Amino acid sequence: MSRWYLVEYPLAAVIALTFWLTLCARDESGGSAAALGVVCGVGLLLKADYPLFAGPMVLMAIVKRRDRLRTLLAICVPAAILATPWYVLHWWPTLRNAISAGFGKSALVQGTGPIFSPMALWKYLGIVAEWGISPYYLGLTAAAAVIAVWKRQFELFRELACLLPWLAPFLVFAFGGNKDVRYVAPILPAVAVGAACLLDGIIALRRWVLPMALAFPLVSLCAVSFGWPYHTGNIGYANHYEPHTWRQDEILARVEDTAVFPFARQKVLLIGTDRGSFNADNFQLFALQDRLPLRVETTAYGQNLEQLLQQAHGAEYFVYKEGGEKESEFFNLHAAKLRDALRTSNEWVEIPFGGSLPDGGTAHILRRIHAQQSEIRQSAGGAMN
Repeated sequence: MSRWYLVEYPLAAVIALTFWLTLCARDESGGSAAALGVVCGVGLLLKADYPLFAGPMVLMAIVKRRDRLRTLLAICVPAAILATPWYVLHWWPTLRNAISAGFGKSALVQGTGPIFSPMALWKYLGIVAEWGISPYYLGLTAAAAVIAVWKRQFELFRELACLLPWLAPFLVFAFGGNKDVRYVAPILPAVAVGAACLLDGIIALRRWVLPMALAFPLVSLCAVSFGWPYHTGNIGYANHYEPHTWRQDEILARVEDTAVFPFARQKVLLIGTDRGSFNADNFQLFALQDRLPLRVETTAYGQNLEQLLQQAHGAEYFVYKEGGEKESEFFNLHAAKLRDALRTSNEWVEIPFGGSLPDGGTAHILRRIHAQQSEIRQSAGGAMN
């Protein structure tokens, strides 16, 4: 999970912090409510569906207090100060993307069938159980719950009722179009907390029982991440650690060597490949790390070749991978045609870059000649002035 640059994982940490602060804000302290407001602002800047996860929790904190209006203001004011400047400029694209992700074309691609179909729901629950929670932890939690009932420790379930607002958004995803398991990542820590509380409540001999219960998941973690002590296949977003880089830093260094960055505006780098380890987001992270004035875009969502050619006309560099892992059958559908069009165009020239990538593919870098010549003239004119 730590090797995927996806916003749901930091969002999961923020949701966990939100839950803790809602418990703190249930007392009459004003500081905890203000801190909750700050965290809400950060969550809104991470992803637009943060209110879906945090809304039931925040409502719980407000209802439990007597000074509800003051608590509401203490939460909303810091959140608005942090999030409003960005949403004022981007509210419509953000809303449109959220609707499309949940019920649009991409949702159908990542779905399991008709949303109210029992078969689709059962399939989705299986995905969450296998790739989200794991069958081991699910079985361990179920066993702990059965033992708690057998020992008549019903107070454990009453104490766990505070987790319900955290778990409630799962119903939205269960009956939504998009069934990608990473979208429920912010909910999964609640399952972990519930399992831990049940185990803590039923186990009297914690010194030896808990290490035995948690020995297998520790070994499984090492196996999934590093292939030791046994080899296992990738499980959803849980992939093996790959010590070999995909050479994004080398590619950007080659781009920097051929660019006229002084006195220049921000340049556009267009990525013609969209795979898990070689995509626009990864390149943008390396560009930010090296403080390069590059804005990285992707061809993954182009509707037709004409649209992609227009996008390429606004870029100075085009990077793509040839060979190795194949492109998705759902995205980047016109990537091959775009590559051929640019390679045969007099406006683009290839920058030599040798060496292969970890999947056996080869990286190619194209530079738009006209853009480079125009920039040199602008730089020369600026120097003369």
